[in-house]
Amino acid sequence: MDEKENPKIAYEKRGNFLSLINKPFPKDAWKFLTGDSVAIHTVTEAAGFHFERVGTQFIHTTSVMFISPGGKISRYLYPDYNKKGEFGILPFDFKMAVLDASEGKVMPTVGKILAFCFSYDPSGKKYVFNLLKVFGAGTLLLVAVFAVYLKVRKPRKV
Repeated sequence: MDEKENPKIAYEKRGNFLSLINKPFPKDAWKFLTGDSVAIHTVTEAAGFHFERVGTQFIHTTSVMFISPGGKISRYLYPDYNKKGEFGILPFDFKMAVLDASEGKVMPTVGKILAFCFSYDPSGKKYVFNLLKVFGAGTLLLVAVFAVYLKVRKPRKV
């Protein structure tokens, strides 16, 4: 966000961030970019990322953006902060955001079921269980099974 930073500083900060990740992570998967103020504002505005400079510091939200194969942002997730001062995203929310971002590709059956049962709530900024949708589908399935049972059962002799 700081137009005063150069590629050398970005490379050093990238190394700092990568050292904080406690799991195997491909070093080339995370790009740290630099540019002039016009380029920075163009990219951040297009991504919906807003910040404000206060002295030498920047005030901004933290979010993870999920990009579709076509290059469009499909979902934003905003990490919650815990008592230890760490932030995180629920694994389920992360998985569902990845599934949303990969829309258009073959989705595993489990992924399709999860996508049916849960939807993204933009006001709560998390995935919620669609009780009405699941209950309705279950009711329709039960009625269909009962109809098939009535159709295939042999009539009783009286």
